[in-house]
Amino acid sequence: IGLACGGNHLMRLVAVTLSINQIGIAMLYVLTVCKNSAILVGGYEGRPQWWLYAVLAALTLIAMSRGESMAHISGMSFLGLISVVGVGLLVVGAPSRTDWTTEQCSKVSVSDALASLGTVIFAYGGHPVYPDVQGSMKSPSDFGSVLFAAFVLMTVLFVLVTSRSWQTLGCSVQGYILDDLEDSGWRVAAIVGMTMHLMVAIPVVLLPVMRVAADFIPVSFWLVRLVVVTMIVVVPYMFPFFSDFLALVGGLTENLLVLF
Repeated sequence: IGLACGGNHLMRLVAVTLSINQIGIAMLYVLTVCKNSAILVGGYEGRPQWWLYAVLAALTLIAMSRGESMAHISGMSFLGLISVVGVGLLVVGAPSRTDWTTEQCSKVSVSDALASLGTVIFAYGGHPVYPDVQGSMKSPSDFGSVLFAAFVLMTVLFVLVTSRSWQTLGCSVQGYILDDLEDSGWRVAAIVGMTMHLMVAIPVVLLPVMRVAADFIPVSFWLVRLVVVTMIVVVPYMFPFFSDFLALVGGLTENLLVLF
């Protein structure tokens, strides 16, 4: 699309910003999966153990070695869909109402609004996979109907989760909603479901990066996957504060990519 709209220069800009954004998303997923896994095994003390990162890297590498397109991991993608819908329903049903008033909420500043823009657009980080999805369909002409159904489902799920979170917690709601749930079977089930969703989503969001790397760097299929998977696991482990920096960089590159 970048080549068709603006020639080689825009194509390179899209390739760079897209790769940075997708790698950033994958790293955030890695951090969240390892944090959730540490909570589930009862060993979370501010930083997940190294072996959780190693296990996740092995599973991701195995999944990505199945093939070069969406068709090879369609089963994992479907599992991710089922798990995230389940998590949404759990979040809607789990919270217990707390007392709060709108007077406790501070006014939204310009910087808050700009920061939220990056968060909102970040929710659409999986869209670069759409060409792979359409290309793997038996009837690519039906992609419009699939897209419409997907956006309807996503909108309903977003509205349910955000409205329920606001109704229950108001301005005190945290960025990661699972941290607001009380310790219970609901919370454990939600953590398990979200962990499963993110684990199967990591190979999906990395597909565009692999395609860019294959187009610009003449290296083997296996080497590209090994280097990328190693990077998205080692960097978050070495820099535990990396998520804050990554949110800033990812928001900037995603906004730039969307505007262009």
